[in-house]
Amino acid sequence: MNQVAKVIVDVPAMQVDRPFDYVVPENLVGIALVGTRVSVPFGNRKVQGFVVELGEVEDVTKLKTIDSVMDVLPVLNEELLELGDFLAKETLAFRVSVYQAMLPAALRAKYEKYVVRLDTEDDELERLFEGYETLPFKELIGRNILKSVQKYVRSGQVEIAYAVKNKVTNKKNTCCNLPAYAKPATRRTIRFT
Repeated sequence: MNQVAKVIVDVPAMQVDRPFDYVVPENLVGIALVGTRVSVPFGNRKVQGFVVELGEVEDVTKLKTIDSVMDVLPVLNEELLELGDFLAKETLAFRVSVYQAMLPAALRAKYEKYVVRLDTEDDELERLFEGYETLPFKELIGRNILKSVQKYVRSGQVEIAYAVKNKVTNKKNTCCNLPAYAKPATRRTIRFT
């Protein structure tokens, strides 16, 4: 039996406002839990989605696989998922839009996720962190050690920290003051690149 997750994808359209089945790969079993955000293939692109249900199926030949998880622990609990379903039906909103509205602002903004080591005595953690105090979450996904990280988060030896990126950027203008005797044609031809 293979574990399958029902995922609400981040495509706010009436035709796709329903759960889609995705295979949970072996390395994400026990990590891709109900309420967790995941990255999944949808059509010819990758989108974010919310796991709303887990089950088991024998034949998974026609199903796509979850690419990665975005959270070590679920961001929405069962109660919030039920509330989201209720609100979507009552207000005629898309389920994914309701779920995203329930997320804290830090999870909606552009952010980077880090794993911070709290226990400095554990030798296995020392090897895992390679001597560093913090590691970018992206590195852990590539190293296939999320199950260990999840265990340490639950035991309080490690925590997940978010660094919110400021979406506001400073606009820079370059200007040049030409002398009064510069010809009008010269003024028109100056360009900054």
